[in-house]
Amino acid sequence: CIRDRYREHAKILTTFTYSLRDQLDSQDRLHTNYSQTSAYTGRLTSVSPNLQNIPKFDIRKCFIPSRGHRLVSLDFAQIELTIAAHLSRDPKLLDAFNRGLDIHTQTAQSIFPGQEVSAEFRGLAKRVNFGILYGIGAPGLSRYINKSIKECSQIINSFFDTYRSLSEHFEQVKAAGKENGYVSTILKRRIQLPDLYSESPRRRMAAERNAINAPIQGSASDIMKLSMIDID
Repeated sequence: CIRDRYREHAKILTTFTYSLRDQLDSQDRLHTNYSQTSAYTGRLTSVSPNLQNIPKFDIRKCFIPSRGHRLVSLDFAQIELTIAAHLSRDPKLLDAFNRGLDIHTQTAQSIFPGQEVSAEFRGLAKRVNFGILYGIGAPGLSRYINKSIKECSQIINSFFDTYRSLSEHFEQVKAAGKENGYVSTILKRRIQLPDLYSESPRRRMAAERNAINAPIQGSASDIMKLSMIDID
């Protein structure tokens, strides 16, 4: 609708266009600041300005390298889902990756049975896949995909019926986190989660969600940093 389009374009102007323009140096260039310690999982964060969330609009065409240089984009496709498959040893996830199947399409077929997997359903399944990796519950998923809490509860149940080993893995990770006070990445880097012992139910539940996500996002971060060193 017009209101949504207005809100979308207003955000581009205020968050990106005007903000980035005000942070240009004397050569009309931007210089971000990367931190390895701002995010609890250890992933790189970008501030002043944040160049990690530039939307896929024409604004990206404004980023031009210096003369004699190039901008290079390198990424691992679905790295967090791949790591989740590796850590959980879930047969269906592993089979999908080994056979080169589209994991979002496979999830869509499972959580929307009998429906033709359109671009819309695949997009919903993609958000479900990544939302559940972040330990999202039915209320959070409801806000994320704009469906009722009851529908989202059924979707989550269908997801874990499909990927049973992943569900078991999440429970094991939470239990280990509560026992140790931390979780670990594939490379054994520890991520401390003291709120697993919090008397506040809200903080404790948030820490449990972090316990699910941290080994996945943290491992992805470790792999990405090592790859950046190798590329350099």
